[in-house]
Amino acid sequence: MTGVLVTIATSSAAVVASSCSLAYPLGSFRADPDDVGDAGLDARLGARLDGGSCDPKHDLCDVLRLSAGTNHTCALRVQGDVLCWGTDESGTLGDEGFAGASSVVPVHLEPGDVTPIPKMIALAGGERHTCAIASDTGGVWCWGSDGFGQLGRGVEDFAAFRPGPASVVTGATSISAGHGHSCAVARGDVYCWGLGDYGALGLGHELRVSVPTKLAGVSDARLVDVGEFFSCAITGSDAASALSCWGLDGAEQLAHAPCAPTCASSTPCCSTAVPAALGAGVSPRAVSVGVRHACAVAIVGDASALFCWGDPADGATGIHGSDPKPHRVMGTGEGGALDDVVAVDTGGSGTCVLRRSGAVWCFGNGVAEPKAVSGIADATAIAVGGSHACAVVEGGRVVCWGENAKGELGNGDTMHAASASPVVVKASSIP
Repeated sequence: MTGVLVTIATSSAAVVASSCSLAYPLGSFRADPDDVGDAGLDARLGARLDGGSCDPKHDLCDVLRLSAGTNHTCALRVQGDVLCWGTDESGTLGDEGFAGASSVVPVHLEPGDVTPIPKMIALAGGERHTCAIASDTGGVWCWGSDGFGQLGRGVEDFAAFRPGPASVVTGATSISAGHGHSCAVARGDVYCWGLGDYGALGLGHELRVSVPTKLAGVSDARLVDVGEFFSCAITGSDAASALSCWGLDGAEQLAHAPCAPTCASSTPCCSTAVPAALGAGVSPRAVSVGVRHACAVAIVGDASALFCWGDPADGATGIHGSDPKPHRVMGTGEGGALDDVVAVDTGGSGTCVLRRSGAVWCFGNGVAEPKAVSGIADATAIAVGGSHACAVVEGGRVVCWGENAKGELGNGDTMHAASASPVVVKASSIP
């Protein structure tokens, strides 16, 4: 569910990272140092990496990226390590010691018996599984639920409680995890695996596939994002970027005319990629796919605008009414036009965006007009979960808000109280 347009220098590559009561959030990340950047975000990121006000004895610090699942969240730190909190249902925390339980503070991933966990450069959370990109080979590592083969290990199993490598893919530059499937971009090609219902894998059929498989007809890809039974990818250079989508189209979430070929069921869907139609003069830079709607950050003239389409229920696409067609979300008088968006994250019935100023705005869940999240003015990354959301702020700290029944907020509260205002994620109590 997302694309943050800020270039982060690492030892192996420059990674452009992406990462509200939402559902099935998806993280998207790509290596492309020539992508749209933002001086304000770059400055805040640089200041954060130089130090900041985070106390590692008490709070989770040095976080670069976030990605959230339905009831869990994972953070990627500048050191390349990953910590997760919330429910460990189906192994979502990557620590076998919490199998079937939950953690109210971040915990480190548990290494396998033989293969050590490499440093990571990208992270993507699905409903009940998470994937990451290794910094050494660009290989894909996944953990959590594997009932549909969404971990890409060549088998369908109940779950994997420890991270392990997926088959086939190396040199990955974008990764995304959804409801029951995953996709990655490697050397411009898109690979997908897992649950294929409604053509969600884009492979021309509706079968499950437990090994990453390359899509035909999609090339020069830069970014992929997946949701519940549908997926989208951005292809081409900045001067000629385009958006393609595939999978379920019951709410017109593919932003395309009626699909051909269709799937076996009577439900509208496309089993292969089709071009999305955002309008003339719209150059997409990032896309976030939710359950029944999607949004994209796109350049229109001098503006970094937001476009949404699909099911508008509960204001999820930023409009009143029932029109599912792609439209520009204009914002309100409260914060001016949304022409400075640098990241977007979507979920079941809502959307959050990160603005150039560092403010986080959300809409949906019954409110169609974008509203600022109180207390956040310096964010550099966002992530949205089933009923919670999080942001990286000054000092590389993480703040979260929303429901907390399974430790989603990571603030150490064993009473599991929800919070309408952002609370600080605590430091891990486990080395």
